[in-house]
Amino acid sequence: RDSFWSLVGVYDKVASENIFNQWASTQTDKGAIGTIITPAMGSKEAKDNEATLEFLWYALINNKRYGTPIPKDKVKKAFEYCINEFDPDRDGICRAEFALGQNDVVYYPGKTSDLSVNQGMFAISLKVAQDLGMPVTDEYIEKAKQEYRNFYDNEQGYLIDNKSYKYLQYCLEFHLL
Repeated sequence: RDSFWSLVGVYDKVASENIFNQWASTQTDKGAIGTIITPAMGSKEAKDNEATLEFLWYALINNKRYGTPIPKDKVKKAFEYCINEFDPDRDGICRAEFALGQNDVVYYPGKTSDLSVNQGMFAISLKVAQDLGMPVTDEYIEKAKQEYRNFYDNEQGYLIDNKSYKYLQYCLEFHLL
């Protein structure tokens, strides 16, 4: 995932496309994208963290920036994985076993919908998926955005990081509020 953040910060078409293709090569049968890719060992981990969401973002960024063709089959499989893994009942609420961010070492058995970062990442990813041509309605995106807005605590005046710990704030805005 670090490679994604590193390469979207620079404008290097060859490096960006090569790393994207390396990510694509890690896709599991379920559609998940590998989280860790090391030169010596290859992909050692694919789990329900944000790597597959970022893969969708990466496809769109490369397409918009460099005209890179979108690998429709890989993108469709990744999108379906994200929906089936994070919102199988299609209510717009993201549920995951891990944080969809760099703090994905905390495990939530049975999944959690208490993390604002997860909801924000999911809402953004639905819009990205729509822009990639996936079957995502505006209404579905709005449901996910509203669920993200629900993390805002009017009394405290900030976005709650975790519903279990309402005194913690989070600053993933993405202009959804």
